[in-house]
Amino acid sequence: MRINKRFTKGISLGILISILFIIFYIYLNLNNYDIGRDEGYHLKIFDGTIDYGSIISILRARVPFTFFAKFLDYITFNIFETLTLLRISSIFFSLLIFSLFAVENLSFEKPLASIQKIYLYFPFLALFIVSLSGQRDSMLCLLTIGLYILDNNFQKGMILILISLLRPHMAIAHFGALLYAKFALKKPRIIFVFMPLIIGSIIAFLLVLYISRYFLFISINNFTFLSFLESFANVVSFGFIFVPDKEGLANSISTGRELLFLARFISPGLFIIPLLSIKNLISNKYFKNIELNKLSLCFTSYLIYTSFSTMFGFQSARQQLPYILALSFIYTKRTFSKNAY
Repeated sequence: MRINKRFTKGISLGILISILFIIFYIYLNLNNYDIGRDEGYHLKIFDGTIDYGSIISILRARVPFTFFAKFLDYITFNIFETLTLLRISSIFFSLLIFSLFAVENLSFEKPLASIQKIYLYFPFLALFIVSLSGQRDSMLCLLTIGLYILDNNFQKGMILILISLLRPHMAIAHFGALLYAKFALKKPRIIFVFMPLIIGSIIAFLLVLYISRYFLFISINNFTFLSFLESFANVVSFGFIFVPDKEGLANSISTGRELLFLARFISPGLFIIPLLSIKNLISNKYFKNIELNKLSLCFTSYLIYTSFSTMFGFQSARQQLPYILALSFIYTKRTFSKNAY
């Protein structure tokens, strides 16, 4: 007997929400770990110690996330401490992302196949780690998913404004991808990988040249062949191979490389999704499908942003996660290729 799809999704959602509430309860009782550097900055923003007197100050104030946290504080009658409130906000957006992906891909008719699909194509470990920190990243991930999967231009425009307020250089990467798409759609081959990386480096150079006086902490690495290889490694989430692990350096890793390698294979979506995106974009001669066009635009933005981040030396899985999640949502629809798997 064929199971009704609406019933299946309803049951799946109910079970999922129950599990998520249990996790949420456990999280609230274990919310006693150290404050991260970015969390400390968000605490200052929430407490109103950041100056909003200029456009640059507003861009650095993470307004959408701060507004949501303050709204949550208001509707919960100020019962939570500020740090707990920020972390609740972060985990809320992460749970929402996972719920949307799981409900879309879970099936009682093929439970093992659907679980395998979530395991391979959803970067759950990276999202879980991000959700534990009370900062903008999980909200940014949700907005980026909306930017690339929605069809309504007005909605996408509003989302792009919110993304600009959270992380302005992602909006720059998006506009760069829009301009590049007109050329790329005519030549969907290996040029997809190399040209956007070069464009991202050029954008980084121009930003340092013209706005570094507003952001005194910005500096740029020398563009060499090694930095280009590092950009490509970052695309598939293995850029930590090139990053020094010496203490005291601004651009260094604090976690051992062995553990970072292990994390990639525990949650392989971080490198599987970029590789499969490259495969599909190169193998399709013409982009006649709307989902393939979405994949093209999102992946080009991802390449530009990754190169941009590498040149500034702040690349990490956390920086790339919004794009990888958006690519996961687009890719798992499988409407642009007969051999998506």
